[in-house]
Amino acid sequence: MKTRRIMVSLFAMAAALLFVFQNSLTASAAGSTYTVYYDGQWLYEVGSQWTETGEHRELYYLQKDLIKDGDSIVVAHYEQGNELKFNVHLSNLTVLHGSEAVVFANGIDECYLFAGSVAAVNGKVAHAYIYDNAVATFNSDVGIMEIIGTDKELFATISVPGNVSVDRLIGRDSQGTYYDYSDIADGALYIKEGTPDIGDGSYRITPASAGSPATAAAAEAPAAKEPAAGEYDDVPKTGESTAVYWLLGVAVVCLAGRFALRKAA
Repeated sequence: MKTRRIMVSLFAMAAALLFVFQNSLTASAAGSTYTVYYDGQWLYEVGSQWTETGEHRELYYLQKDLIKDGDSIVVAHYEQGNELKFNVHLSNLTVLHGSEAVVFANGIDECYLFAGSVAAVNGKVAHAYIYDNAVATFNSDVGIMEIIGTDKELFATISVPGNVSVDRLIGRDSQGTYYDYSDIADGALYIKEGTPDIGDGSYRITPASAGSPATAAAAEAPAAKEPAAGEYDDVPKTGESTAVYWLLGVAVVCLAGRFALRKAA
């Protein structure tokens, strides 16, 4: 009888751990990624790249039924097509090399504009990365804006309307950081070919101790290249790093049960 009670208790503990583990993964799972392409009309494909043989559908279905807060959008091609409008908060917006985009969203966590891209971004951006000779207009506030060049040259051209604020502006490449400004006044910022034009007294220099990339390894920066096939899918999803601890907990319960049953025998 005692052995039976021990077994029932252990099974209950293991089941509870597995239940919490499953719900934890469900709650923290990363959003989906969709690639959009303009070819006379906007089309989309599930995943982080556009393939000629992939399953393509009209953007309308993505906007209406699928996309949700936390999803990511990759713009693979655009030539003076219609605007892209998403009534959700995106975790990631990426505009690939040579693509153009006019994007509306309810906010964007990370925005990547690669070399040769042209973009107008509408929606507050937490962190923007603008590579090489990308050209962009940010029509909503930006938390951190990083201008990223190569071989000690910065090329990006950025415009910011008068009512838009940028909390922090960083210019850097793999060799180091060339400027790091904070508290930039609304409408005081314009960047031409990597060089910021900021009115006197409209900013302050960020101390190196305040998390400035000048003190960080260059390898920590996102690579200035287009995502390779499956690159987004290779990134660990939120919650995967904790999975091993939940499974270890179940294993501990089972091990404890073994000793308990041996002692009760």
